[in-house]
Amino acid sequence: MAKCKVCRENDAELLTRWERIRFWLFERINHVFFPDDFDDMKSGKYTQGYSDGYVAGTEREHKSQAEMAKLYGL
Repeated sequence: MAKCKVCRENDAELLTRWERIRFWLFERINHVFFPDDFDDMKSGKYTQGYSDGYVAGTEREHKSQAEMAKLYGL
């Protein structure tokens, strides 16, 4: 269920005790079993790495296409 803006801003006050415990357990368990992955996910490194790879790949492909166009006269 989607939350309205007011509810999202007041999440800490509106969460039930069970929701807070479940979130705490989720963080602790993931941190124990997958510390590097979970820390990277929290800090946004996964999305940063994906975007960096995408940018580098497209730049490399543009260079490759330009070289092919020169080589074959396209």
